[in-house]
Amino acid sequence: MAAGSEDDIPRHLPVLKGAYNDMRGAIHDLQRRGIAGDDWRARNDTNRPWVRLIEDGYKVADAVLSTRSIPDRSRKGLEMAFRLVSNSRRMPKDIFKWWDKNAKRFDLLIKAAEKWPPKEVGGDELFTLGPFTVHNTVGAKGAELDSLKRGIEQAAKAIGKSRLPPGFKKVLYGDIHVVPRIANSHHAAWYFPSDDSLYMRRSKKTGLDEVHALIHELGHRYWRRFADKEAKQNWWRHHNQVESKQTEVDMPDVGEPLPVRVPKAPRGWRPTVESRKMGRYWFRGPNGQDMLSIDDMRIYRLLSKQQKAQKNFPTPYSAKDEEEHFCEALALYVMGVLPDEHEVPFKDVWG
Repeated sequence: MAAGSEDDIPRHLPVLKGAYNDMRGAIHDLQRRGIAGDDWRARNDTNRPWVRLIEDGYKVADAVLSTRSIPDRSRKGLEMAFRLVSNSRRMPKDIFKWWDKNAKRFDLLIKAAEKWPPKEVGGDELFTLGPFTVHNTVGAKGAELDSLKRGIEQAAKAIGKSRLPPGFKKVLYGDIHVVPRIANSHHAAWYFPSDDSLYMRRSKKTGLDEVHALIHELGHRYWRRFADKEAKQNWWRHHNQVESKQTEVDMPDVGEPLPVRVPKAPRGWRPTVESRKMGRYWFRGPNGQDMLSIDDMRIYRLLSKQQKAQKNFPTPYSAKDEEEHFCEALALYVMGVLPDEHEVPFKDVWG
């Protein structure tokens, strides 16, 4: 199942163009009437076209990524347009400012859908790699493209050899879009369950982190589409047990930094503990003179959450919820580096 198809363009492009014209007309009328962009009446009058711009714009942008050849000069613009329609969840506070900034994004989407030629299968822009169809939307070439291919092949090979969880090999299908950055800017890969699409962030040198991320995201596909319901329930119980496990908190000593940001301090600056008394940590402010303090229970609560994630779970990110816990444990297991203390319960549930 592709992320977007050619059929999505005639289905959603007319709605997108209609919403574009409606938004432009509504804003012109509001401005003529002297109504500000952050007025509730402006939000009310533009709500419907805004929703259609985002929802149908996403479908059109997704289809363009999947099916159209992207001119080099337009790659950044398409990235920005898709980031807009894939990340927007709430109407902006000032619709006029939003429109002034983003109208060009929708101009580009409409132009792309109407005029850009289809991709040709077999070139560097669109090719088959094992069970996947890879969309090289960033125009990677040479050593960079070879590195991306190796990363995808390593992930597929590792999954193919894995015996756990049952049926995991079913996830080896579909489209992978190689993108510069669209969503989840700190992630090397991500999965959109709504349309079963997979994205991989551009990397000049693909390494184990990218392979781990790709397996992790394919884990989301397995969890959402193929995982046994009883096994998921058992894993949820395991996750809760790990989460409730008591952890000894390592509190800072005198001379060590505190894990807090002081208001008005330079970015990245952390205070150093000078003393601990009367149930408080004492430290000097950024100017080196003002003596400040913070309740040590606040530090305890902050470190307790951080250290519980670090000490009790396979990775700190695993502590987010049972699905992320599964995907992180799965990726480490498939790569052969899941520690025994986590591998045993993983096998117990998914064996």
